[in-house]
Amino acid sequence: MPKLTRWLVGWVRFTVKNGGERFLNSCARKGVLLWDIRPGPPISCCIRASSYRDLRPIARQAKVKIRLQKKAGLKRRIWALKKRPGLVIGAILCLLNLWYLSHFLWTINIQMQGAETLTPQKIEDTLKQLGITSGTPKEEVPTGKVQAHLMDAFPEISWVTVNDRGCNLEIHVTEKSDAPAVEDKTGWCHLRAKCSGVITRTEVFAGQTLVKAGDGVYEGQLLVSSAVVDHEREFYQMTHASGKIYADTKHILKEQVPLSTEISEEDGSIIVRRGLRIFGIQIPLSFSLPPQGEAKHEFQSQTLAAGDVALPVSLEEEKIYPLKKVSVERTEEQAMAEADRLLSEQEEQENIDGKVLKREDQSKIENGVLFVERTLNCEENIAEEVKISVD
Repeated sequence: MPKLTRWLVGWVRFTVKNGGERFLNSCARKGVLLWDIRPGPPISCCIRASSYRDLRPIARQAKVKIRLQKKAGLKRRIWALKKRPGLVIGAILCLLNLWYLSHFLWTINIQMQGAETLTPQKIEDTLKQLGITSGTPKEEVPTGKVQAHLMDAFPEISWVTVNDRGCNLEIHVTEKSDAPAVEDKTGWCHLRAKCSGVITRTEVFAGQTLVKAGDGVYEGQLLVSSAVVDHEREFYQMTHASGKIYADTKHILKEQVPLSTEISEEDGSIIVRRGLRIFGIQIPLSFSLPPQGEAKHEFQSQTLAAGDVALPVSLEEEKIYPLKKVSVERTEEQAMAEADRLLSEQEEQENIDGKVLKREDQSKIENGVLFVERTLNCEENIAEEVKISVD
């Protein structure tokens, strides 16, 4: 604390020649405060800058000579800055700039927990629709409304918090866990055939069975009725029909693949475009124009940081690979492999509740196109629930 006080009021160091002991004794008798006395020759010590002139009569009385050696303190520092007005103006402008920029968002930090379908990019896109990006004034970011909007925009969110911490907007998102599907057993329903086939076996848990093994059924035919008839008591009871009805079914899938086609491939050139983004404003560092026509784009962004603190400044680089159209001739084997891939995708979309017993493919080539027809012989559960509406 004494050092800080002395620096604020200012101090000087001076030397004493010829009779330093007499001078120090005279200062002590007159109550002059000296410190950091160093033995000589010559003796040197420190005193407050404002008291230095008071030493002259004491020095004449002691018949010694004092000489100023060093000046220090706040006043001395300010005096030195007067010779450098640009440095002072720059420091003031820097402080004013930091004060002004502190009213804006610098970074947006999104943390996800338990996320399976949501990504930080989806959250950022939603924030952009609200006009919230790096560089947005903090007074235009109502955290409560942002939190409510995110909950409405993403029903899969179980909890979200939006906190304004200085110039950083922190968003913590917790996604809901998928609850197990609960079968709806309310109301009455029949079981109908979702496709045609020949019944092989039945597993009925509730309801009146209307078909048996060996029966042929058509799509939409009633298989199990919700009305259970009691012939002995001569009444019937409505129930929620449930069960599985297995049948031999047939599915026909069709696909066509041209033997001659055009594909896009890189032409070997590359265009690199760089930019600097500050508070959401992009400043181009290169002036290469994007190519005409189709192209493949790769984008990279690196956010600058000061230690562990992210800054609202990022370096961006975009690589553009121009594409050209190239004619490709497929052999029959290559076309058949492509058709098999497309038919396998169709087969997955059929959602067959059972197993495929046999696959038969028939193919032909007409006018440069390979036509493939696949027949699937399956044993599957063809029963589907149909609600009975009661008006």
